[in-house]
Amino acid sequence: MRISIIMSKMEDMLMKIYAGEVPRENRELLEVLILSGLVKKENNHYEVTEKGLEFLDKPLVEA
Repeated sequence: MRISIIMSKMEDMLMKIYAGEVPRENRELLEVLILSGLVKKENNHYEVTEKGLEFLDKPLVEA
């Protein structure tokens, strides 16, 4: 698989998580996002981290 395809899939999954969806279709990619620090999981809730927002080039929103 080409790196551009993998990056695109990572971006798509991050956008779904950012929108509040819990993607279940690709567990391996979700684990990669968690292990790379782009996503954090607390209980059954997934959240895009600051590093993930930088990957998406999104501004950090303070809660």
